[in-house]
This record gives sequence, structure tokens and C-alpha cells, in this order.
Amino acid sequence: MVIVYSAANFAPPATLSSRMARLLTKGWDALKDRGERARVRALLYGMEDRELKDLGFTRSEIESVTLIAWDSLDQATAYFNSLPFKELQPLRDKAAKVRNFHVEGVAR
Repeated sequence: MVIVYSAANFAPPATLSSRMARLLTKGWDALKDRGERARVRALLYGMEDRELKDLGFTRSEIESVTLIAWDSLDQATAYFNSLPFKELQPLRDKAAKVRNFHVEGVAR
């Protein structure tokens, strides 16, 4: 039996400083995400019920909508505009043919 070792299979051992840097980066990213969700939540709570209805959800669903974690607002917009979401969430406005979701005032 022959065992072949490749340099590509070996990663340098993680040092304490690299692990700490990775931990701090993850913590900072989580803090930024939490702030972003808080801004979106405040924006949605500031809307009227009719505007929320146009977006496809009610005031009671704001918390669940903002808890879903996306890497970017573009991913969230793509999800809400996707065919599976539109099939799961029927349009509440009978006159509407298409629902497009976009939250303005939130940094992308």
C-alpha cells in the first residue's frame, strides 16, 4: 500500500491570533446584522397596514420576516420576488397581477 501526501491537504495550524481574529470578525458581523434587522424592523413598524398588505404580509408577521437571516438585502429581495414565495403567499390584492418586494431606505 502506498500513501501519498500532498501539500494541498495540509493547512497550517491555526494560531491563537488567527482564531481570535476570526472570532472577532464573526462577532462584528453578527452585531452589524442585528443592527440591520433592527433598522428594517423599525422601518416596517413605521409603515401603515395598507403598505404592509401591499408587501404581502401583516403587522404580526414583521418579527418573523426580520428574523430570517440573509447575506444581503439583495438576497432578501430575490427571495420575496421568487416564484416559490409568490406561490406560497397569494396576492391579497385581487387587482394585482405581480408583487415586487423592495425595502427603501435600507443600505444594501
